[in-house]
Amino acid sequence: IILIPLALGAIVIGDTVMFGIGRRYGPKVIGAWPFRKAFTPDRLDRVEKGFRRQGYRIVFLARFMPGIRTVFMFSSGTLGLRYGRFLAYDFAGALIVVPVTLYSVKWVAGNLELVRAKLARGQWAALGVFAVVVLAVYLRKRSARSRSRESSETRSDPAYPRGSGSPPRS
Repeated sequence: IILIPLALGAIVIGDTVMFGIGRRYGPKVIGAWPFRKAFTPDRLDRVEKGFRRQGYRIVFLARFMPGIRTVFMFSSGTLGLRYGRFLAYDFAGALIVVPVTLYSVKWVAGNLELVRAKLARGQWAALGVFAVVVLAVYLRKRSARSRSRESSETRSDPAYPRGSGSPPRS
């Protein structure tokens, strides 16, 4: 039970740090060489309009997207979202994620043998799906290669002028 408030605090502090970095250094980062090419004025304008309309919802939903969450927190600061509302939406998302994650981990730890058995069964299903995907990709590439060969044979026929793909005009 003490772990939930600690995790909530750590999450909010981490997101606040990224928000602060975005607020302070965001415009400088966006103007720096590698980012300047990706963030053209037109793109920035579109992103800013979208963030202005949906920004706080994005902050809430970003809580459920590990890996890209930090970018959204940084962007929230860069684009000038109000810190109080940012914090409220971020905290609301964390109130869902933290207990669900902690109780899921607790359940898995308490039922390790059951989880192993389910994973072993699922492993064969995953292997079967993987085999079907690999076979489909192989057959598609093989089909594409044979179509490519047929079209190149037609083009290399001496009766057809080079590059035209059609018989010569008389």
